[in-house]
Amino acid sequence: MPFLFVEIRAAKFALIFFFLLPLFPFAQNINIIPQPQSFVKGEGQFVLNSNTIIGMNNNSLLPQANYLQTELTKANYLAIPVDQNEANGIIDLQLVNNRQAPGSYTLKIEPQKITIQSASNEGVFYGVVSLLQLIKSQPVGNNVTLSTGEITDAPRYQWRGFMLDEARHFFGKEKVKQLLDWMAFYKLNKFHWHLTDVDGWRIEIKKYPKLTLVGGLGNHSDTLAEAKYYTQDDIREIVAYAADRFITVIPEIDMPGHATAANKAYPEFSGGVIPKYPNFTFDPANEKTYQFLADILKEVNGLFPSHMMHLGGR
Repeated sequence: MPFLFVEIRAAKFALIFFFLLPLFPFAQNINIIPQPQSFVKGEGQFVLNSNTIIGMNNNSLLPQANYLQTELTKANYLAIPVDQNEANGIIDLQLVNNRQAPGSYTLKIEPQKITIQSASNEGVFYGVVSLLQLIKSQPVGNNVTLSTGEITDAPRYQWRGFMLDEARHFFGKEKVKQLLDWMAFYKLNKFHWHLTDVDGWRIEIKKYPKLTLVGGLGNHSDTLAEAKYYTQDDIREIVAYAADRFITVIPEIDMPGHATAANKAYPEFSGGVIPKYPNFTFDPANEKTYQFLADILKEVNGLFPSHMMHLGGR
């Protein structure tokens, strides 16, 4: 699976694609990104219409079935019902017992049936995403026609990341969800969320409310802008939204440098200045600084089930 890395800093979007040459032979014209490991073209066509039903062989696949149903509706395709009885499924989601690589799946399109198989819900989800890409490449109408064939795929990289910097510019919950939707569509699975830096502190810490009320003021373009940040409830909502799409959220909390926004709120912990950046670091000589930072990290860690954190800055 080719690697896609996206970094968003300040108001500038930088998009870098690294497409590696495939290691497996396959048809070059299949409308899936990244290209799957293998594709064997079949004979005939499958027609998606109002008679299509999404079924499954395991009730744990209901979220993936609902995701497929919702995404088709959002794209102005047909409203396809979900039936937990596998016997009724024309699009059949299946958990199977085998030792596949994480995220592996097969997607088989036959004239009368589509089957997505994997050893994990994550793999079924990626099969659903590939199916959605094929469907969305077709014209919208009462019937959507797909060429038959069988796809076998697995992620080439287990860490497929996207970074969003909201310390410098705040985008807001709905924009973050939109970005997570696009991440899911291209099977990216690690959301690196830059939440604190010189220009702003964007995550609520209940023990230190001034971090957002004062530290959240301003941005990279306007130091007088109103305070903008995510409440802890907002964070939980976004983390859950990402998890539904098999995306892990990793927060970035900058220290010991890049601490200007925090030190603006709590100057008693400020420890240094560099040219153009007053109050740039936390004070390592102040014993109370360590408890302050420990309290912050404890609250942050409790919001992110990944228990991974980027402690950035020099």
